[in-house]
Amino acid sequence: LPAYARDKEGEIIAHHGGHALPDAGARGQEVGEHLYTVRFDARTLWGDAANPRDDVALDLWERYLAAPKCRSLQRALASPDHCACRHAG
Repeated sequence: LPAYARDKEGEIIAHHGGHALPDAGARGQEVGEHLYTVRFDARTLWGDAANPRDDVALDLWERYLAAPKCRSLQRALASPDHCACRHAG
């Protein structure tokens, strides 16, 4: 997880299904996890000096996502409105 995105709120815009974790695979373990694309407003990441029309999309493993206070992570990830999420360090 890039440090600039840690503890920032973003919007889940895509779910890419389950994939093998590269780090676990390097250790000979077959461990899978869901992968999501999360969009961040540039101002959320870099403050008011950032262009308000810019955004950043990151592909992130589920372990980096934390539920918004309003609902559980599973419900947020299944939501058709792509509920915002917060990154857990």
